[in-house]
This record gives sequence, C-alpha cells and structure tokens, in this order.
Amino acid sequence: MLLIHGMADDNVFLDNSTKVAARMQATATPFEMMFYPGYTHRVAGPGISEHVWGTILNFLDRTVKDKPVPEAAAAPAK
Repeated sequence: MLLIHGMADDNVFLDNSTKVAARMQATATPFEMMFYPGYTHRVAGPGISEHVWGTILNFLDRTVKDKPVPEAAAAPAK
C-alpha cells in the first residue's frame, strides 16, 4: 500500500493517516508513505505534480509491474 497525504488537507486529517500507519505497523503489514507539507487534499502544481506521479509510478513499477494476473481476474465475465 502507498499512502500519500497532503499535510494541510482539511478533508482527511493527518491524525487519520498516522492511525492507519500505526495499525499497519502493529499488524506487520508493509506499506509506504509520502507526506506533502503545505499541500491540501489536491497535491498538485509545478514541480510537485512530477514528484507525486513519480512516487506513484515508482511504487507501481516495484509492486505490480510484470506480476501475473490472477486467473479469476483475467477470465472474461460470462
């Protein structure tokens, strides 16, 4: 799991993200987290958008790329 949080977000409070992180740690569940100080729910803008998308794409390359699709997910719906 990748958790991205704009620290000035007035919709999702930082405390909620830290509670998620604590629960993941308590259950030994691997995750990654990236904070963006001064950004709200929409982390975007010159320079920062590239960082956000680079973080997401890097995570997906490491965790999803070249992994086989489970047979049930690959089968067409009938």
